[in-house]
Amino acid sequence: MNIYALMYIPVIELSLDIDSFMDELDRHISTTGILTYLSERGTETWDITRKGEKLFLGTNSSQNSRFKAILSRTIKNSQIVSIILRSFTPERDPTSGFPVKELRGYLLSVENDHLKWYMIDAEDLMESHNTDSLSGDKLEPEQSVIYCGPNNRCIDSSGREILTVTIAPSRVK
Repeated sequence: MNIYALMYIPVIELSLDIDSFMDELDRHISTTGILTYLSERGTETWDITRKGEKLFLGTNSSQNSRFKAILSRTIKNSQIVSIILRSFTPERDPTSGFPVKELRGYLLSVENDHLKWYMIDAEDLMESHNTDSLSGDKLEPEQSVIYCGPNNRCIDSSGREILTVTIAPSRVK
């Protein structure tokens, strides 16, 4: 008897609407970004690049569907998945010379067989980003970082609210 035949367990697939979350990411990437997610199974990081109207996760467009499948499977197998999106802006920090980055945080879960995602507010994101996860000690805020939350409300590394202006990416075909 084939031992693998005994181990077959049917899997019921949940259909998660990852596209709604992808639309959210699309709104916040003008050129490039880095997406990192953390689940019970560990972390994974993906580069994001905008080319015209399309976002590319990984090295080419064929990886977009792979990313969606991996994220969907990760969400289904975890209680909650946290995501940090670093969007690189064309602006440069005058002190460091580094590109200014906008950070956004999200919590994703499955509720009643549907994907639910929530954006973390700017103050909580800044607090967690600048706290050592092992010791709980405060860390020096990273230069050239803007923390953004719901309703495009953003704060700088000193906690002051700032005005952000989003310039739509070029829609060259």
